[in-house]
Amino acid sequence: MVPPNSRLKGSLVDHFAANADRYAGPNKHVANVHVVPITHDIRYVADYVFKTVTRRRLPDEDAVLVLPRARSELGPADRSRSETAERVADSLH
Repeated sequence: MVPPNSRLKGSLVDHFAANADRYAGPNKHVANVHVVPITHDIRYVADYVFKTVTRRRLPDEDAVLVLPRARSELGPADRSRSETAERVADSLH
């Protein structure tokens, strides 16, 4: 899933096709990568991708890294909550 404001030029499918050797192949941890556009039901796709996590089948809990969204991806209400959380954290230090 690519955010709307991605720095990626072109499609993700084209990027992986052109740069497959960077991500997978001999002497890599990944044998191959299959990338196709998501045309519908993005919530189902996200749930499917994370089923290994939700079913607790990961051998190592550090195998998945979830990063916070960038400020540019936040809507006005989210920005307000984020700024409030920062002020509270700053006041504790």
